Amino acid sequence: MSPLLLKPSLLFGALAPLRTLTTLVVFTVLLAAADAYLTAAVYRDEIFLVGVAAIGLRLFWQFLEWLSRAYVLTDRRLIRVRGVLTVQVFECPLPRIQHTELVRILREQLFGLGTLAFTTAGTGAIDAAWEMINRPGEV
Repeated sequence: MSPLLLKPSLLFGALAPLRTLTTLVVFTVLLAAADAYLTAAVYRDEIFLVGVAAIGLRLFWQFLEWLSRAYVLTDRRLIRVRGVLTVQVFECPLPRIQHTELVRILREQLFGLGTLAFTTAGTGAIDAAWEMINRPGEV
């Protein structure tokens, strides 16, 4: 049996930081709207430029997160690799996997994505998760 190698969906880049992106957009628009009331010499164009730069940097970081993730299933073990600056590797023999759960929050359901969560023997919490993968039911 050849190993199953997966990555998160490309939508991971936009869906995972959705809360941060929404906050940045709202903050930028509110700050630009308040431009007339600001006493400092700040112009609306500069506010939008800083806002767009912050959004761009956040999306770039999320792209690096996507690049760094890999999910592997072999006939003997389950592996998850993630992290940009600090790489984390979770590796577990298959007999130690006690429970597998499919988690689909609303934003994942809308795009046909899901997260597979794994717990091992002796723990009461999720030890590893394969986040935002395509066709999670088939996987």
